Amino acid sequence: MLALEWTNRQIRVVEGQASGSSIKLSRAFTVEIPDQIDVMDVEAVGSFLRQKLQAMKIRDRRGVSCIDRRSVVLKVISVGNVSEKELAGLIRLQAMRDLTLPLEETSVDYVRTTQESPDESPEAVIAVVRHEIVNTYQTLFKSAGLKLEGLWPASLAMVRAAFAMIPTLITHSGQEHFLVVPDGDSVELCLLRGTQFVTSASRAITRGGDELAPSDAFLQTGRRLQASLSGQY
Repeated sequence: MLALEWTNRQIRVVEGQASGSSIKLSRAFTVEIPDQIDVMDVEAVGSFLRQKLQAMKIRDRRGVSCIDRRSVVLKVISVGNVSEKELAGLIRLQAMRDLTLPLEETSVDYVRTTQESPDESPEAVIAVVRHEIVNTYQTLFKSAGLKLEGLWPASLAMVRAAFAMIPTLITHSGQEHFLVVPDGDSVELCLLRGTQFVTSASRAITRGGDELAPSDAFLQTGRRLQASLSGQY
């Protein structure tokens, strides 16, 4: 199985095998997209990726990818004791209430979250993505000779990866924590309550000319994001 992350002129690729709840990684590398290829031409990018995968003798043809925070709407809702059969209808109704774009133009999915204690109300995270974005990834994978097995919001993937790498990362149930994720020219903050994902937000790093050093600009942007998220949930 391959995992791909496409960011402008780079495609990060990880190859591994999943067995139960564990994953064994075999290799990871970055494909640099040359300047002569228009990154808006998804088929051209996919064809170039196919050549690179063939050159590296990668035989895996199944893959997954992540969607960046700015391309997906995430919302946590309480689902009470709703059965799995009824949950899909509840998710769709919630999406219709909250979305500002036509539901028929989007793909909607969800995942139940794990409760920290029996007293907590069961919750689910809704993910909403425009069809055109899903189609872009499908075209990329098809042009690269791959089968797209699934798309995952990058925010949730990063939170899961953090807990997998550092199981004791957060130990205080109910307290708010921020997971800070640098991403090139932007920064993303994931707000967690205990081990529960609450929401996330991303913002471009602004330096205000050359007045701020890159590290100071990163911290300033992170603080602004933190201030905008704190107290809202």
